[in-house]
Amino acid sequence: MNIFLSHISEESTVAKALKVSLESALPGIEVFVSAADIHYGDQWLKVIDEAMERAKIIISLCSPASVRRSWLNFESGSGWARRLPVIPICYKGLTKDQLPDPLGMFQAVELTNLKACQDLAERIASEFKIKVAADFNRSQMFENLKTEPVVRTDGIGIVRTHRQEEWEQNKTTVFNLAGNLPDGLNGDWQLKNLSDKRLFLSEDLNKYTGLIFTSPWRSKIEPEIISATIEWVKQGGRLLLLGFEFGDRHHDTNLAELSQHFGITPSVDIVGPPGFGDIKPYEALVNFEVLDAEEHFFN
Repeated sequence: MNIFLSHISEESTVAKALKVSLESALPGIEVFVSAADIHYGDQWLKVIDEAMERAKIIISLCSPASVRRSWLNFESGSGWARRLPVIPICYKGLTKDQLPDPLGMFQAVELTNLKACQDLAERIASEFKIKVAADFNRSQMFENLKTEPVVRTDGIGIVRTHRQEEWEQNKTTVFNLAGNLPDGLNGDWQLKNLSDKRLFLSEDLNKYTGLIFTSPWRSKIEPEIISATIEWVKQGGRLLLLGFEFGDRHHDTNLAELSQHFGITPSVDIVGPPGFGDIKPYEALVNFEVLDAEEHFFN
């Protein structure tokens, strides 16, 4: 008798604690949590696929951050396709009516009190036709779902560089801006390059007090990273977005897609002289004429 518990990497600690609580509450039940049950050397996709095949119930750990991730929806959708019961668990302030589809189509549980923890255990027990253990510790389950205050360090992460790798010293992954900052910006700032998506989506992201996104070049900021960044800012993180020259259209990227979530909508159009190509003609005069346009300082 198996349960597949779907979660995002940043919430692996909660997922592992929930696994322990459910297995103690439901005798004979095994709860698969990728953060606990995938080990070094495992083919992780194969392990997940086999766990999904064995599962009789899918539980989705839903928070404001996780419901924006494609993987959580993918795993719950896989359970629905197999006609398995799918139970979204809402926590971190998320309510049932805030669940997006397809998660919103299922009968969700808001784990906001001890009774809700008991109801969840009994609901799962009824699916397996067993009884909840008499010594089930509802208080421990509820305590494990409480959000700990974010403790940040002085670290600053820099993401998606555009030749900013030239700031590095001794080709290490940690570099500083001492001596490279304009007058008036003092201090020895240590930056960590967050080019590895797995590191960026880990719980360690919350240790950073600041993030710098430089305009990418011929690449896109992935939806998971955008979602994680939004949640990180909501929890008090400080975000600096650095545009570059002609912007998203010229760079074939989507920095504006991230900035729009914070009320900043930059222009992505390009204005350049005739014959503009890869060589940038700095200081060249740009002549253009705008027809049938409202009066504007730009024209």
